[in-house]
Amino acid sequence: MTVADPRRDHFKPYRDRYTPVVCTGPKFLASMFVSDPSNDDERRKERFADHLLALIQNRELPYSRILINNHVVDEAATRLKKKHSFEDAYDCVDTVRSSDSIEVRTLSQNTLDDAYETFVSFDDHGGAMTDFLNKAFVERTETPYVAVWDEHYEAFDDLRLLPNCDYA
Repeated sequence: MTVADPRRDHFKPYRDRYTPVVCTGPKFLASMFVSDPSNDDERRKERFADHLLALIQNRELPYSRILINNHVVDEAATRLKKKHSFEDAYDCVDTVRSSDSIEVRTLSQNTLDDAYETFVSFDDHGGAMTDFLNKAFVERTETPYVAVWDEHYEAFDDLRLLPNCDYA
């Protein structure tokens, strides 16, 4: 494993306590379920996401589960169905619904309001509303650790992104 940015912040306590969860964005969640990656980048992302999930399931990391919101599931399944296959989308939703390693929460009105406020204040930011929804969700759940493929999250200084790893 090669770590592009050897940060170790994801193993440190957040607000003086350890968190048992890590959040993901929709592209990261979708990459766990791509059955036939079409290029090297997709293969790299699929391997990393799959490896992270295996480490979580085997309790080899301080995270015991992945925390996502219903919007992330919707975006990931839609992305898989449009860009890959219905079977990949089905596998994603079915796994999310039945997995002990993945917890889904519904976005609250307060989370939506927080996301809207940030979205409006970052009017020059290239991120989609989904990025702002996920940022607000992470903050509301006090889960600072995020596994995403979107570079837009780098602009959110208060979030800790997991290091981007490559697998040969």
